[in-house]
Amino acid sequence: MCFIFSGLSGLGKSGAERVCGTKKESDKMEAFRYIEDVSSLVLDPEKCIGCGLCTQVCPQHVMEMQGRKAVIIDFDACMECGACVTNCPTGAFEVNPGVG
Repeated sequence: MCFIFSGLSGLGKSGAERVCGTKKESDKMEAFRYIEDVSSLVLDPEKCIGCGLCTQVCPQHVMEMQGRKAVIIDFDACMECGACVTNCPTGAFEVNPGVG
């Protein structure tokens, strides 16, 4: 999955930038950080059944599968969109949009 960001001059960048979903290329998302340690994202590992939907729907690649469970690997990248909450069949995620 790739995203094209254009008009990034407000972030100290210019032109368009292609950011793809591979782990190496997703590191470019660090330019789009929010305030550190304020996200309200919570993952209950006991409820996680390892379906991987959260990793597929998260636009910021905040979590990944490790073994048979999802883990948060980039907490500060969470923009509290709620995609993980909406798509998790077991309710393993909680987020309070607008808090962080």
